[in-house]
Amino acid sequence: MRNNYPGVVGFVLVILGLTFGGLAIVRIASEEFLWGVIWAVVAVVLLALGGVTLVTISKREQQDPLEPIMTEEGVDLYEQQREEGDV
Repeated sequence: MRNNYPGVVGFVLVILGLTFGGLAIVRIASEEFLWGVIWAVVAVVLLALGGVTLVTISKREQQDPLEPIMTEEGVDLYEQQREEGDV
């Protein structure tokens, strides 16, 4: 069964990139211009890494990176765990 950890990591990177971007705007508007530029660069890097991760997963796996399609193997594993009471 395929897991969706890379998709979650990509999503978290995008969220962190947006957060750092907002903080960079605040830093640039305040008196700490250099820190604002540094945070803006970090934000761009995080957004790029997250975006590339999500696009790569969607192209390689041919499915949504955050909600993978359940395969027969995954359904069988879930049914087995449910019968054993692990779910």
